[in-house]
Amino acid sequence: MSISEKNITDEQFYKKFERTYQNLTLTGKAPWLKEGKIERDIAYNPVSGVIFKGVNALMLEMSAAEQGYKESRWISESEVNDLKLRVRPGQNPTPIAYINRYAHATDVHPSTGKAFDKDHPKQKYYHMYNIEQLREYPMIRESGMTLDNAIVQEKIRRVVLNTRTNNFPEILDRVSCAAEEKIKDDKAKIVAQELARYRMTQEFKGNFIPSTPKLLMKDASIKTHGATLLTTMYHAEVAKDRFISKGMNLENDKVRTVTKTRQNEQNRGLSL
Repeated sequence: MSISEKNITDEQFYKKFERTYQNLTLTGKAPWLKEGKIERDIAYNPVSGVIFKGVNALMLEMSAAEQGYKESRWISESEVNDLKLRVRPGQNPTPIAYINRYAHATDVHPSTGKAFDKDHPKQKYYHMYNIEQLREYPMIRESGMTLDNAIVQEKIRRVVLNTRTNNFPEILDRVSCAAEEKIKDDKAKIVAQELARYRMTQEFKGNFIPSTPKLLMKDASIKTHGATLLTTMYHAEVAKDRFISKGMNLENDKVRTVTKTRQNEQNRGLSL
């Protein structure tokens, strides 16, 4: 097991996910309850250049909102060590999940021939740190890799092609409807619709206007929990991702959302 892999159970991860969501909603900190300019970009790893997706993207966004981080850059515990960075005292990491792509098809890994068990799990967890949690943050605040605006513009172009409209409110209505298509519970549908609208707005760095009254959203959130909550939020994220993917095909979307700057290449040690 690598230094960044953590022995936490699926149940512990899902409970933390639900607890974080409910806390954000009940305290009013949830960004999808607030009107105005989006506080953060989408979560990404500035070292690998990978944007987080699915449940992991939501976990990191919720963690940032809960802790009040404005940064959307996250690096793994092993990357912290490799870059010889230091975590500030008292800071806790946020877990994300890696699901083996063979997990749903077989009980044996086709490459190694080893059965999936507690020593070779289908799902592993890694600890991530927001760069605001690092002692070096004041020095690296403005340095290193940044979200590439050209990629944002490409995503906008894809959405326009996929929806055949450049009317943003209409686009939000489309992604909202797609998010709740596979959800049966009425309260969960409200959660999925609003979350999908927020996440699409966040992709485009726009100003968010909630479409659901805050009290109604809180009520729907309280009554959406457990596996239903996880499924609901996953469908919202997938709906958003499909609209920004080439031909609405998630499998074709391999584009990194981070570019390396010249300064970054010259100063790799602080390239965050």
